[in-house]
Amino acid sequence: MKTIPQHILIAEDEAHARVSLSLILEGAGYGVSVASDGRQALDRILGSKDSQSPVDLLILDIQMPVMNGLELLDALDEHQVSVPSLVITAFGEKDLLKTLMRKGCRDYLDKPFTPEEVLSSVESMLERHARMETDRSQALSGLADEQVKLRYEADAWKAEYQRLRGEVNSAVTSFSQVMGRVPADCKVRVACQIRPLSELGGDYFGVANTAAGCDILIADVAGHDMGASYQAVLVKSFFDSVFRERHEAVDVMKALNDLLYNKGNNDRMVTALFLRIDLLKGRADCVSAAHPNVIRVPGSGESLKTLSTTSDPLGLRPVVDLDTNVFPLISGDRLLLCTDGLVNVERRYGVESGRSRLSADAFEQMVQAHRAASLQAMVEGVWEAVLQFCRHRPSDDMLLAAVEVPG
Repeated sequence: MKTIPQHILIAEDEAHARVSLSLILEGAGYGVSVASDGRQALDRILGSKDSQSPVDLLILDIQMPVMNGLELLDALDEHQVSVPSLVITAFGEKDLLKTLMRKGCRDYLDKPFTPEEVLSSVESMLERHARMETDRSQALSGLADEQVKLRYEADAWKAEYQRLRGEVNSAVTSFSQVMGRVPADCKVRVACQIRPLSELGGDYFGVANTAAGCDILIADVAGHDMGASYQAVLVKSFFDSVFRERHEAVDVMKALNDLLYNKGNNDRMVTALFLRIDLLKGRADCVSAAHPNVIRVPGSGESLKTLSTTSDPLGLRPVVDLDTNVFPLISGDRLLLCTDGLVNVERRYGVESGRSRLSADAFEQMVQAHRAASLQAMVEGVWEAVLQFCRHRPSDDMLLAAVEVPG
């Protein structure tokens, strides 16, 4: 198979210089074409660009008619054609040469030149250009390989993300179905609003009928991530067991602490409140584990009453100190329960202006403003008032529930 010689274009307006350069280069085995001005040179370069013998090297004079060397290089740049260029210079053209070098010229030949100087410069330029092309090709090949790897990795991560997203969606659906459910045959009237900060959260509310009335458990796991939701599910599984019905209220909470400490993340605090309503005896046993206080809304229209207790949170220590608050149940009274994400909301005024937290008095005023409404409407009214206070930008999971003592 015949090898095509490297193609050198000579752009020179002086005939004797074109002839002498052609003889030197053809004698060395190069393919040579000539142009007498810059315009001809541009046409030949563009015309051979997609042929089997494109111009491999341009030897050009600076001073040429129609289009000089500087204009020729500008035209090649406009056409996005890159050809290594060897400039022929004469005395006094060094300043112009600097401009040409900045436009891509790699070397120059001073007139007069010898055949050895011509061939040495041509060979050096072609070798340098070949190395550059090899490096560029290898770089592009490596880049292409890297792109393929990245594409495979991206596809794998996308598939994994979609799988995890599906699992999270399923978990979110299941979580929302079990957190805050009230049985249809509940022996007391209950209303509840629950909202995780993100898709999963750590707030739990459960109600279960008993022989004498019902048990209610509200819990708040620190955090609002999947770990918090796992703890909340532990709380629910515990509350769903029949174990609690055979024990006193305080013992139920201690058993819950054992579960959270031994099977949960015991570096994650859980506050909780267990309320056992005994309709036969007309009383309620309330055990709080560092949880926000219960607000009692008397049906008689009397002032709100806060039922406060002091105790330890759950899940951090194997033994906790818990107290029971026992109080009578009066027909028509309401008990308001919540997590601290609701009562500790903040109103932000901007980076410089700071923020203000919802006070206990302000929260009670919200309850007072809606106490005359039905149970569900009261909960919804207080809930909306809290959201308006924080401009619908809560910073934690939120839960609000109310219980009404039947006649």
